[in-house]
Amino acid sequence: MNASALVVRKGHRVPYGCPLAMKYERRGDAECWPWRGALMTHGYGSVRVDGVARCAHLVVYESLYEELGLPAPPPGMEFHHTCDTNPCVNPFHCQWVAPTPHRAEGGRKAHRKVAR
Repeated sequence: MNASALVVRKGHRVPYGCPLAMKYERRGDAECWPWRGALMTHGYGSVRVDGVARCAHLVVYESLYEELGLPAPPPGMEFHHTCDTNPCVNPFHCQWVAPTPHRAEGGRKAHRKVAR
């Protein structure tokens, strides 16, 4: 994936068109990595890839999983935050789950939104 092609919407803290790594604060593996770019309605990070808005935590995972020794994204699975902090993009705070249980769990839990 070409990180230079990733952009966020205008009017946010991170300049439009800057590299993906400048849009989040990379901390320790156990800490949340706060997203500093655009946010979706429910507080998840948003980034444009080839003109399409995507979840930032998934795009960060896709760009770092090999470097971090994490499994490749499996087909048909959904990405689930284990820390319940919506703007967190730390790949170690996510896991791959089947779509049905993921949606059921999401309906029962109140995800935390973190002040930026």
